[in-house]
Amino acid sequence: MTGLHVSVFGMTLYRLLRRAGLPFWLSGIPSMLLVLSYGVLTGMSTSTARAVLMFLLSVTADLLGKSYDMLTSLAFAALVLLVQQPLYAKSASFLLSFGAVLGIGLVYPVLLELFPVRKKRFQAVVLSLSVQLVTLPMVESCYYEIPLYSVPLNLVVIPLMTALMFSGILAVGLSFFSIGAARIPAVLCSAIMELYERLGSLSLRLPGSVIHCGRPADWQLFLYYFCLAAFLLWRFQVRENRKKQIAEAAVCGEEEAEEAEKRPEPQLKRKRLCSAGGLLLLNLLLLVRFSGGFQFTMLDVGQGEALFLRTAAGTAILVDGGSTSVSKVGTYRILPFLKAEGVGRLDYVVATHLDKDHVSGIEELLLQSARPGNLKIGTLLLSEASWKEEKGKELAVLARGSGVRIGTIGEGMILEDSSARLDCLYPCAGVEYADTNAASVTLRVTCGKFSMLLTGDLGEEGEEEILRMGVETDCDVLKAGHHGSSTSSSEAWLQAASPVLTLISCGKDNSYGHPHQETLMRLQAAGSRVLVTTDCGALTVRSDGERFQVEGFTESERYEK
Repeated sequence: MTGLHVSVFGMTLYRLLRRAGLPFWLSGIPSMLLVLSYGVLTGMSTSTARAVLMFLLSVTADLLGKSYDMLTSLAFAALVLLVQQPLYAKSASFLLSFGAVLGIGLVYPVLLELFPVRKKRFQAVVLSLSVQLVTLPMVESCYYEIPLYSVPLNLVVIPLMTALMFSGILAVGLSFFSIGAARIPAVLCSAIMELYERLGSLSLRLPGSVIHCGRPADWQLFLYYFCLAAFLLWRFQVRENRKKQIAEAAVCGEEEAEEAEKRPEPQLKRKRLCSAGGLLLLNLLLLVRFSGGFQFTMLDVGQGEALFLRTAAGTAILVDGGSTSVSKVGTYRILPFLKAEGVGRLDYVVATHLDKDHVSGIEELLLQSARPGNLKIGTLLLSEASWKEEKGKELAVLARGSGVRIGTIGEGMILEDSSARLDCLYPCAGVEYADTNAASVTLRVTCGKFSMLLTGDLGEEGEEEILRMGVETDCDVLKAGHHGSSTSSSEAWLQAASPVLTLISCGKDNSYGHPHQETLMRLQAAGSRVLVTTDCGALTVRSDGERFQVEGFTESERYEK
């Protein structure tokens, strides 16, 4: 039962008892105790606690013969909850619950006054839009995506919630006397829930059902609410001026007062048009994202690896994605990151090799890609060696089932757009390798004068083979091979690559001892700055093709070419 319907149920019971002729205290106290007991028994979630507190204040005001103000009651409920737990201020349930009621109590009367509609179905649209105006930035900040068809869906869902609630209560009550009788309201409950599920599935299949907007910047949130507050203050001022005009007209007589009240607001059509356009632009403001040029992020996935690249032209690539220390890393680490970045589609997913700590999350992403409204994947790229493994065949089956194209990546292959280029240096076609690590896909990424080397779990033998090929390996940023293992990042390799910065992905206190001290000493001797995810969290490198900077959770550094 939602917080809204907790208060609806309590108020319905209270009014029924009052109509039965019971005095205020004999109607109010049982209703208050019942609603409070429900809240305690269900764990008193944020939404339920808000509804319970507001209901208690409403009935208490009635018992004391005082007027009840919803916004004052809402503020009191928020204060009580925040005193109990200040971190509720960052909770999605708290923000959305209070934001929805704030939209109903603060924005809805203003919109209804500016755009007066008499039919209830149109009033429901205005009500839903009022809630959306307050909660939309919260939804974007917490979930990084917008369900486009939520407003029309709410026109069906919200009215039926009351029927669902009361039929459920009736079914439970009748079950104590007759199971057969209880089935009648239970069937109605089941039908409504089935309708909800079908409507939700249908909406997700419609074009543009989910807008992957990413997290808006703090300045966007501030500007949005500042402009919304300015709009509301303007309308409140217009209302107060109108009241003054009617009051002044009333001094001259009752007829003048009635005439002043009927007189339309000056330039009302223009104000409506400007208000609608302004609110629309305000919502579009939240969707604006400014390109920061080339971006590379090494996610903190524990003992594993997940690398995300996005070029200035917008091409999105995931290189590996897995972990042996983080459960469901694709669902709880990689996918939330992609949503926060506003990535609704990965153009390419590259598996350097098929060890679990590099592909477990890719499997999850492929599975969820088949569902409507979720992240989509364009092409899965596997090496020739990976195709021969059973694990590679399983990934191919998952990809085909999700409508993902499959390709082979190897030495000489190039992926490029107008702003960046990705060259595959290794492995070579037709060569048999001793193990999966030895056949790790190695990539060189260039953006203008900036370059990176991504080496998977490549070992010293693979590094030597690449050096014998004579291909360019010089780079600004090196992704250390095999999580900083001593069997990778040889002196010859580091001398050829001469990285300014080296990034290492590994888990804290991992059983392998990564990164090995020998590797760190070699990197230090090569003059490379080293950053590790266990110390810095996720590491993001940004470049404009000339300069680059790295940002970690704990520090940020800028480098000049």
